[in-house]
This record gives sequence, structure tokens and C-alpha cells, in this order.
Amino acid sequence: MKLKDDLYDVYRRKIVAKGREINRTLVRQLIENGARLPRKTISVVNTPLLKDFKKALRDRRYHNVFKPPQIQKRILKTFLQLKLTEPIILELRNMKSHWHETYHHVLIMAALIIKMIHDIKKSNYDPLLATRLCLTHDIGKTRIPETILNKKSELTAEEYQIIKTHPLIGFLLMSYYIGWEGRQCCETAFEHHEKLDGSGYPRGIKRIDRYAQLIAPIDIYDALI
Repeated sequence: MKLKDDLYDVYRRKIVAKGREINRTLVRQLIENGARLPRKTISVVNTPLLKDFKKALRDRRYHNVFKPPQIQKRILKTFLQLKLTEPIILELRNMKSHWHETYHHVLIMAALIIKMIHDIKKSNYDPLLATRLCLTHDIGKTRIPETILNKKSELTAEEYQIIKTHPLIGFLLMSYYIGWEGRQCCETAFEHHEKLDGSGYPRGIKRIDRYAQLIAPIDIYDALI
């Protein structure tokens, strides 16, 4: 697989040149280069993300999902424990500024997955990790041209192929930002559009990460809403 355009990080530094073959060597280089980035974690309590998350919970389209009020309180209690690194905070801020629908989407998905994990009895999923995965799984979309991502009319075949590159882009960005310790974020970003019958993308694989399997139906549900 190759990228058609240069890939830049949130600090506007080129991290992958267009046409470069995506292989393990490149991924290792990304992880090594990204190790120099700020890794200090920031509580969402100290960011605008918290206010935006509360607003998303009040979206009337999901009224029946997030009622009664006790459910919202339980979801919010989990979200308040979340911490993210500076590059991820900046990426989400960038998403909010230019890809607002995608930003709202990842916030809603975070709320939905917290509720789902709390509702599943004897769940062995980590709600905080799952929340982090929902917020970062679509970061690759922020490198898709707005004219394509926000297009109201039907996409051309070429435009659809461009959109289908966002899991790969997300995987590369998350590898760079979080590295080995964030492997789960990388895999989920890469695999959230794969399907167990092999008909998904970008690789058409059948063995899919368990958190990606958890996120996929929520992703479809929110798209339908």
C-alpha cells in the first residue's frame, strides 16, 4: 500500500512522503520519530473536550439511548477519568475546527461504547481504553479533503477510494503519536472497517482486533442515525 499524498503530523511536519511503500520498516521509523513528541497525558477535565462531550450527550437524536439521567451520569463518570496525550488533544481540536461532523461522531461513539460496555454483563473490555479508541479511530479522516468528506451528493468511484484510505492514514498517525504502548489504538484505527467475512477494507482481512469488532457496529449505528 502507498499514500497518494504527503502525510503531515498535527505540527505540520511531513512524516510520510507520497508514494512511499507502507511496510514494517516505515512503521518502525514512524514510532521512533514519534518518540520525541510530548507524551505527557492531559485530563479531559482540563480541555474543551469535556464541554463538547456533554453537549453530544444532549443530542436529541440519541435521547432514547441516553435516558434516564442516571445513564448519562454513569457515562460521564467514566469519561471524566480519561487522559490523552498532547498530540491527540491537538488532533481532536483540529478535527473540531474543520471536520465537525466527524468530531461529533467520535464523541457520540465514545458515549455509546461506554454505555455498551457497562451494559454487557461480565464484560472484559476496558471502558477507558475503548473510549480512547473511539475518539481516535477516525483521525485518518482529517487528512481526507473536506470537499470529498463533506460532499452531499454521491461520491465518484475515485472519491470513494480516497475515503477508504483513512484507516491506513489513521494507523500511521497513531503509530507515530503513541508508538508501541498505543498498539491497540493503531490496530483499531486500521481495522474498524474490516469485516469477518473478508469483505471490508483496507486489507480485506478476516481476523479482526476484538475492540475493532466492538466499535464497528456502533460506527454503523451512528451513521444510520
